[in-house]
Amino acid sequence: MNKKYSIKIHKKASKFIAKLPPKVKKSVENWLAVLEHDPYNANDGKMVNIEFENCKQCPIYKKRFGSIRIIYAVNDTEIIIIIFKAGNRGQIYKNI
Repeated sequence: MNKKYSIKIHKKASKFIAKLPPKVKKSVENWLAVLEHDPYNANDGKMVNIEFENCKQCPIYKKRFGSIRIIYAVNDTEIIIIIFKAGNRGQIYKNI
């Protein structure tokens, strides 16, 4: 039986996603539905040399939606996905 991950979205990321154009927002919502069942194949690559403060051993992934990027961590021990950054391509990688 496949485990279903719960998804936690940080406040700033949630606000950014809420302000997206309807077409992009719908794409993000559809991706989130897939992500909770398969967090390892629903991304555009693993990010290296980055640690998430709440889970040092959690792998970090990114997902692209045009010029929008979403960065998230997968915690297998707690069966949770933490979306901790969402933003425009030029801004997202600062202060990670």
